[in-house]
Amino acid sequence: MLNGAQFILIPTYGSKNKAQNKAVISRSRENGIPIIQANVGMNLIVNKGEITAYKWGKNKITTAFIDIPVKPSEDAVRACEKEFLKCQRKMQINWYRMIVLRLKRNKPTKDEQSHFIPDELFRKLQKSKWGEHLIKWKPED
Repeated sequence: MLNGAQFILIPTYGSKNKAQNKAVISRSRENGIPIIQANVGMNLIVNKGEITAYKWGKNKITTAFIDIPVKPSEDAVRACEKEFLKCQRKMQINWYRMIVLRLKRNKPTKDEQSHFIPDELFRKLQKSKWGEHLIKWKPED
């Protein structure tokens, strides 16, 4: 964290899935600082980019040692960005392939569904011959 944070505390009431845990781990790695997340029914402590403590269930106390960096470094942040940029393209391609596979199986996530237009609007646009005025090429008979 370039503004001087030496660790992050995240009190949350939200997602408790693996994707959320991975996001917290990624933020820790990107910023080079420990993160403690206290969620309803789940606690997570990340130190040096790895999970050092994790508890599932309500009314649990989670403890672990964290290494607080002496001083945040812009060089460390830039090094993490550089590493991320090396693998970003591959991550985006994999993400795209997963979405296409879910769509082919007709099992999009709610987020993906929110980007669809309703069937009735699609049918209305289809009947209005939408886009035909843009087509200049016609197939040969």
